[in-house]
Amino acid sequence: MRRVKIYYFLFMILIGIGCQQNRDVTDDLIAPNWQNSNILKYFVTRNDSIIGQLDYTVYSDIEGETPIYILNMLTNTKMYKDNLWDTSVVYFRRDNFAPVRAWRKVITNLGYTIIETHYSGNKADVWLETIDGKKTFNYTIKKPYFDNEMILTLLRSVRFAKAKKYAFNVFMPFSLQVNPITIKYIGKVKIATPAGSFECDRVSLISMQKTYNVYYEQQEPRRLIRYHEKNSNIALVLASNS
Repeated sequence: MRRVKIYYFLFMILIGIGCQQNRDVTDDLIAPNWQNSNILKYFVTRNDSIIGQLDYTVYSDIEGETPIYILNMLTNTKMYKDNLWDTSVVYFRRDNFAPVRAWRKVITNLGYTIIETHYSGNKADVWLETIDGKKTFNYTIKKPYFDNEMILTLLRSVRFAKAKKYAFNVFMPFSLQVNPITIKYIGKVKIATPAGSFECDRVSLISMQKTYNVYYEQQEPRRLIRYHEKNSNIALVLASNS
């Protein structure tokens, strides 16, 4: 009888583990108290020296009859002898953060790339333009998935209340790849930035065999405070407490 109870106990543990692994990140999303059209400014740093800046804005809007968010990011960096201007806009639903469409333009000393992506269900249609001409591509992506440019915004809304670890797909229009990623809640930590010191939630993001450390303020509106690849000297840090 005792052996039966032990087997039953182990069986219930395995069920619990299985249920936790099957959690969908969209069930654990609560959008922060975003201030509409509030611009956040970030420094791009290398060895704590500023090499660029990112302007980050989230808007609320309506797409047809669907409430959406619009994420707008403008990055200007100088990497060694090369300059890079990167502008991206992502439209995604307010209820489940599913991407609707995205646009991105990247300009370097060598040329430019313009990418427009339209999402519908598990389909992604891509229009790509470079100095060499225009091309179109079509992809099928397993749900849940998100546009690569919206991931740091998505993580502002993941509360890790139902699970401490999630896996989902990310579509990367710029490289025309579907990439599985894993996010995991690590714990609380205090982070110092040019904008001040913040009590943060630390999240680990694993993508393409690389690990990134991401820090969000614990209080609303859960701004991104710092982001960097593990063991890298390049980071994104909040520049002003606005």
